[in-house]
Amino acid sequence: MTQQQANARLAQTTAERWQHLLASHSVSRQEADEKTSNAAAAKANAEAAAADYARLSALEDYKTIRAPFAGTITARHTDIGQLIKADNDSDPELFDLADTHKLRLYVPIPQNYASVIHPGLQAQLTVPEHPGQHFSAQLLGDSTAIDPRSGTLLAQFVAANPDGALMPGDYAEATLAIPADTHGVSIPASALIFRAQGTQVAVIDGSRHVHLRSIHIGLDLGERLVIDQGLQATDQVIDNPPDALREGDLVQLADTGGEHAPKA
Repeated sequence: MTQQQANARLAQTTAERWQHLLASHSVSRQEADEKTSNAAAAKANAEAAAADYARLSALEDYKTIRAPFAGTITARHTDIGQLIKADNDSDPELFDLADTHKLRLYVPIPQNYASVIHPGLQAQLTVPEHPGQHFSAQLLGDSTAIDPRSGTLLAQFVAANPDGALMPGDYAEATLAIPADTHGVSIPASALIFRAQGTQVAVIDGSRHVHLRSIHIGLDLGERLVIDQGLQATDQVIDNPPDALREGDLVQLADTGGEHAPKA
């Protein structure tokens, strides 16, 4: 590059001298134009050399890889001595980098609860590798759309992780701080009755007579269900009802031992 710049300066000086000679008719216009053209070509060569130098300097900088943020390398996709081509976009990334000080958690929220989801909503997280330990998370935002395949709203929570107890890629169970009576009544799954009339539960009135209620399950939590239609919070529901139970049967209440649902 230095040589090209020196050639360009010399060609420019020569062209200027020949222009002065042309003014005194000491040289022909053809010769003066040739010197001017040579100066322009030398300048273009110098600029091309400077651009090539800048490109090579940028490639030299690629020898040192700088992370865009401080974090932990969670995966390596290259080995020592492997040839890395800077201009090959088809090659995979070299490393996976994760900032574990704060982690994002994506939670599918049932459609029934989509209306009460708002930024700042608190959640408690549990992960299998730390049984009995709870981690706090806060809702950052949601997708603002219901997924037609799952009927859920995708919400994004942020959990502080200063000690690194949570790991990227973890599967967690989230408990949201939503009032339980806002969208239904919680009952044990064992209280369900499946008959030709559909899904039902058996409730007991004040005279200890059985009434079968058709219900709608708003949320399935495994061992417990949230019923959003067909039950009131004051209803007494029979847990583990026998198959022979019929509408109007008189039952004897058993000692529930503190359970919410009485047994027949």
